[in-house]
Amino acid sequence: MEIPFNPIRRWHLTISRCHKTPVGVNVELLGELKTDEDINVVMLKGDPMAVLKKCKFYSLNGKLMEIDEKFKAVCKEKWEEYGNHGFRVIAFAMKHFISKKTENFSVNSNNYPINDLIFHGMVSMFDPPKKEIIKTTKKFQEAGIKIIMVTGDSKSSVLSVAKVIGLTSNEESQNLNEKTVLSTSRWKLKTGDNLSLYTSVDWDKTFEHEVILSAHVNPIQKLQIVQEAQKRKETVAFAGINSVSAADIGIAFSDISTDFVQNVAGIIITDNFSLILKGIEQGRQMFDNLCFSIAFTLSHFWAEIFPILLTFIFEMPLALQPLQILLINLITDLLSSILLVCENSPKTDIMKLPPRNQKKRLISCSLFLYAYGFAGIAMALGCFGAYLSVFWYHGYAFKDLVLTSEEFWDYNCKNLTISSGNVFNGNQQVFIRQQASAARQGTLILAQVRKYFLIDNNIWIATKSKRV
Repeated sequence: MEIPFNPIRRWHLTISRCHKTPVGVNVELLGELKTDEDINVVMLKGDPMAVLKKCKFYSLNGKLMEIDEKFKAVCKEKWEEYGNHGFRVIAFAMKHFISKKTENFSVNSNNYPINDLIFHGMVSMFDPPKKEIIKTTKKFQEAGIKIIMVTGDSKSSVLSVAKVIGLTSNEESQNLNEKTVLSTSRWKLKTGDNLSLYTSVDWDKTFEHEVILSAHVNPIQKLQIVQEAQKRKETVAFAGINSVSAADIGIAFSDISTDFVQNVAGIIITDNFSLILKGIEQGRQMFDNLCFSIAFTLSHFWAEIFPILLTFIFEMPLALQPLQILLINLITDLLSSILLVCENSPKTDIMKLPPRNQKKRLISCSLFLYAYGFAGIAMALGCFGAYLSVFWYHGYAFKDLVLTSEEFWDYNCKNLTISSGNVFNGNQQVFIRQQASAARQGTLILAQVRKYFLIDNNIWIATKSKRV
C-alpha cells in the first residue's frame, strides 16, 4: 500500500510485507509472532518537520532512544543549516508491525501504525537553479514585475534559493529566525502556517513589496495568494501545477505539467522559463506600436479635412483631388502603419519601463490630444502653407483665391485677373492648381516620413519614465 506525497501532508508512506524476519532495533517493539501473522514495515519519508511529528523514537548506535526536545532542536538546527546552503532535506522513519496474513491495508484503514514511528535520519539534496532563471529574474525586476515565490519548502531553503537567483542579498538573508517573518522594504518572507491569520490590511502591506517569498504553502494557500493579488487589481501570471486555472495567465510546462494543467493553461513553455520574458516584451512592444499606429493614422484628419473645408466655406481651389486621397489612404498611410506595428523596440529597452496601468487603453485622451491637437494641426498648417506658396510664387494673394472655385480653375473657364494685374487663362489656372496640389501632397508625404521618426523616438522616449 502507498500514500503518495502531497503538499498538505508533506510526506510519502509505503507499507511492505517482510518475507524474512527483520533484525535490528526496529523489531524490539514487536510482540510474539503467530503462525497466521506476518511482519510488515511502514516506511515514511518527507519534510523533516512533518516526519519528526510522526516519530516517538530514534535509532542511535544500535539502540532506541526516545525523542525529546533537545533532539528536536538538534534536528531543526541541522535541516536549517542545510537549507541555508540551498539544500533540500528529506527525513526518513519506519516501524515494523504485525498483522494477519489475510489483512489488507488502504488509505482510509486504521490497521497500521502512522504515529510513534522510529526516526532514522535525514539526507540533503542540492538542485541548483538553472542559469537562465537567474538572468530572467533580474530582467523581471528591471521591468518592474512583482515576483512571488510560492513553495512548500522551509524558510531557510526559500531564502537560500532567493539569494542564489538574486531576489535577496547575502546580508539580508544571513540571520533567519523561525519565530519571525523576515522582511525589508523590498522583499518579504511569510509562511503558510500563519497565512490564515492575515487580514486585508496585512495583505495590502504584503503586496507593497517588490518580492514576496512564501514557505510551507499548500495548494489551497497558493490559490488564496492568487485571489488576494487579483483583489488588488494585479494581473497574475502563475507558473506551476496548482492554481493555474485561477490566475489571469496560467503557465504550464510541457515536460512536467499534467495534461489537465496544460489544457487549462494559457501558455505552455516547451523550452525554458526565459520565454515568458520574451512574451512580455513582445506584448509591450505590440501595444505601444498599435498606439503609435493609431496616432499616426488619426493625425492625418486635419491634413485631409482642412483643404476640403476651405473649398466648401471659402470656395478656394480644391487642394486635394480624389486620386490623391486614395494615394494617402491606400499607400502612404497603410505602409507607414504596417511599419509601425511590426517595428522592433527603439534603442531604449522597453523592458526597463514599469508595467502598464490596467486602465490604459489603445485610444486615450493623450493620444487624441497628440493626434488632433499637436501633430494633426501642425501637418495641416504645413501642407496649407506649401499649397499657398505656389500661388504666392505666381503672384496670387490670399484674397485672389477666395470665391473662385465655382467659376475658375478649369480648362474651359474664363480668364482670371488677380490683384497684381496679371491675367491667367484656363490652361494656366489648371497648371498652377496642379502645382499647388502636388506641393501639398509632397509636403504631406514628407510630414508622414518625419512623423514616423517623431513618433518612434520622441513620443516613445517621452513615455519612458512613466507609462500612463
